[in-house]
Amino acid sequence: MRPFNHTMGLKKVRLWLLYRSLEGIFLILSKLVRTLPLDLFQRLSAPIVKGLVCFVIPRRRIIKNLNAAFGQRYSPATKKGIAKGVREHFVRNLMDCFFQLGHPEYVRQVATIQGLENLESALAKGKGVIALGAHIGNFVLVGARLGVDRPHPQAERAYGAAHDWPRGRAVCGRRPARARPNRPR
Repeated sequence: MRPFNHTMGLKKVRLWLLYRSLEGIFLILSKLVRTLPLDLFQRLSAPIVKGLVCFVIPRRRIIKNLNAAFGQRYSPATKKGIAKGVREHFVRNLMDCFFQLGHPEYVRQVATIQGLENLESALAKGKGVIALGAHIGNFVLVGARLGVDRPHPQAERAYGAAHDWPRGRAVCGRRPARARPNRPR
């Protein structure tokens, strides 16, 4: 058994406080999006979300990943520009997730599904369907868009109902699996 280390205890407390703060901000924003018009919510929350993304995803981490993937192929200025674009993309995706959480009609406006007839014909055969897609763009909106016009119990079970999204759980066999990361221990 390792002896108690005060720095480990402080680190745990710091991570717990950070997690609780981020969770609190998320819950406040998820309540605000349901009460405010989209344009007002965007003006109020975009700076907050941008600040959170900059804090959670530091530019040096993105540049470190770019260095590992591409070496010296890109100049430092190009890598800095890519890092800025990555952060902007995360902010846009998070804002889209908040928008669809508070205003389901938003999903109809921004996401279109092509080939829905293939899904309908596969489901009509009475067999299950596994949907595969590229991890490009905001894939959360695809699941939300599928559930807007024709709710699928399987999708709702996997992602949780839209109103339960922050607390959504998936059922894997008989054991519930968390649809969001566990709290730090």
